[in-house]
Amino acid sequence: MEVIRKNRLLAFWAIAAGLAAVLIWHLPWRFQVNDDEVMMWLVSGAYTGRPAPYAVFLHPLMSWCISGLYGLAPQLPWYPWLWFLGMFSSFVLLASLVQDKFGTALQGHVWTLFLFAFYIHFLFFLQFSIVSGFAIFAGLLARYGTVGKGGQQKTFFRPTDLFLVIGFLVRPEVLLLFLMGVFVLNLLFFREKWFFGLSFVPFLVAVVGYSISFVWISQSGLSEFERVNRLRSQVFDHPVLQLQKEEIKQSHPDLYHFSNGLIDFQNDPQLVGQLRHWKQELDAARWEDFGAGAVAKSFGTYVEHEHFLIGLMVLFSLFSLFFAGVKALRVLLALVLGMLALSPFFLLKVQIYGLVFLVLMLSVFCFLPHSPGQRPVSWLFASLVVLAVVFHFRSFFLSSANWVPAEGLDQRLGRLQADGYEDIFVIAPANVYSELLFHNPGRFKVMGWPTLLEQYQGKLPSDSRAYLVDSATYRGNEAYFEGDEMAGFESGLYLLLSRP
Repeated sequence: MEVIRKNRLLAFWAIAAGLAAVLIWHLPWRFQVNDDEVMMWLVSGAYTGRPAPYAVFLHPLMSWCISGLYGLAPQLPWYPWLWFLGMFSSFVLLASLVQDKFGTALQGHVWTLFLFAFYIHFLFFLQFSIVSGFAIFAGLLARYGTVGKGGQQKTFFRPTDLFLVIGFLVRPEVLLLFLMGVFVLNLLFFREKWFFGLSFVPFLVAVVGYSISFVWISQSGLSEFERVNRLRSQVFDHPVLQLQKEEIKQSHPDLYHFSNGLIDFQNDPQLVGQLRHWKQELDAARWEDFGAGAVAKSFGTYVEHEHFLIGLMVLFSLFSLFFAGVKALRVLLALVLGMLALSPFFLLKVQIYGLVFLVLMLSVFCFLPHSPGQRPVSWLFASLVVLAVVFHFRSFFLSSANWVPAEGLDQRLGRLQADGYEDIFVIAPANVYSELLFHNPGRFKVMGWPTLLEQYQGKLPSDSRAYLVDSATYRGNEAYFEGDEMAGFESGLYLLLSRP
């Protein structure tokens, strides 16, 4: 009877997750960062004219697989479909693991509610690092969470290790982040010997995966591009640069424009040589200028824009204290201090907070004993999470009010193409052009690392260029466009034309 009830519960959560995915797909969800947009264009062929087997941030094997799917059926949106499928399948595995541990107890429902809240949030704000992290989180939970039920005697490779492989292929660095985070926490607090044996397969996945990537990139002649792109990313995401933009606006105007995403390596090849110099200056400023104010600004930005996620993290932290005791507090404090220690070296963006939250959940679930607790407390947390999820779905439905209809932009793109402009760059928030992402996305380009890719592909910049720039970006970076001709302003976008 208990098995039947557990299966019914798992079926309920699987159906709820599936319905949520279908509903969010038909809402105006968005990619959290434009890296996802450009990688989708590359593997679909919309950017270069044919599906590209190397999408820069994905593992080459993943790029190759997705580009192959687009080659078979180019009309289907494979890239976002796979990300939605990855999140859904990871959630179902996680829900089954929770049911295995807690059965039909109320405490297990609360755990699943937290996972469901995280799942729907990052379906709506889709980001490939989180897709990777959710899959790796599920794979590691299946490994570490089985200890005490004979898990350490199971086969060397397990079916659930496929989630580790998929997560690694989506974003290789995330697996290393999880392993290093849990490794340090185990040394500090848990001191479980079984951890090292169960971590061998995830470590092996990383070693083999990185080896394949290294050989693939070398054989493809992309080693120099990969090196320069890594340097570009280190400069662009440097915490000193992103948190102190206004301070450098007068002293380093080019670097200021760079920090705002105005990165055109194809039109200005000298930027490649400038990257190393900028990196050295920013590294030196890290110890001179980066202090508590910058950390507070970074965290303040996170709180301002991520009310739901930070509320979820606070609720789960309190939940952990009730049911896992003071050890959970130690883990939480260690993670917070770790983020503070790393803040001068890494820009703490929303995906970093999301991944650290998953490391906290992994640690509490797998390494800390859970007391049965009091049912009123469980009901309280369940009620709060349900209310948060309901309110969040309400905000999803209201999000269409912030969506910008794309008819005007579509018409402007058509006129510019008819006038013979070969390269048209849209420099604006994603909500301005999101409706066009899945319909003829190759009609325009975005600034950034794609122009670096074009430069290394040997493509010559076009003399006939047009820029559609949102008013806020233009006002803050007028000097960047001073060599271009102002040709109009419509629906919040300036039209600037390059002069031959």
